[in-house]
Amino acid sequence: MRTRPQILAEIQAIAAATLGWRGEVSAATRLVEDLELDSLRALAFVVEIENRLRVRIQPEDETGLATVGDLAAVVELRQREHDAG
Repeated sequence: MRTRPQILAEIQAIAAATLGWRGEVSAATRLVEDLELDSLRALAFVVEIENRLRVRIQPEDETGLATVGDLAAVVELRQREHDAG
């Protein structure tokens, strides 16, 4: 299982590869305002996160996701659930 810093690093790499993002990505980076995610970009971003990190983001997870830190927490939760079986 990846640690939170490892998850954040993966999210930064995914943002660069999928969104063409060239700035810093931190836990405080806002998904909509900073990464400029619209519905299509968000879909591509989440699908790539699911593929690379081997997690499934559930529709109910979207509620309350405002920052990269929020997203990393969901990924961490889903990894723990997956590992627990």
